[in-house]
Amino acid sequence: MNSIRKLASAVAVSAALLLVSQTNASAFDAHAGYYYPEPQTREVYISELPVAPDAQERSRAAFVIGLAAQHAKQNHAAGYHLFAKGETLKN
Repeated sequence: MNSIRKLASAVAVSAALLLVSQTNASAFDAHAGYYYPEPQTREVYISELPVAPDAQERSRAAFVIGLAAQHAKQNHAAGYHLFAKGETLKN
């Protein structure tokens, strides 16, 4: 059980680092203009943290699946949803 928590923590940190360190913002937002207004300005956040060398689409998907499984075992809704994004991943 302890090793699972350590692995989940490592995956969570890797995923967070990957999400924070992405330097190029997506130019296309399918929901803008329909669910909410088109943005008037855009900013690109440049993180001081390096990209995790082992972070791939598969590890991001595994993180999201693992976290969703943990939430499913709890007796309350998490209040948020995570989505793994990537070329071959579907949202």
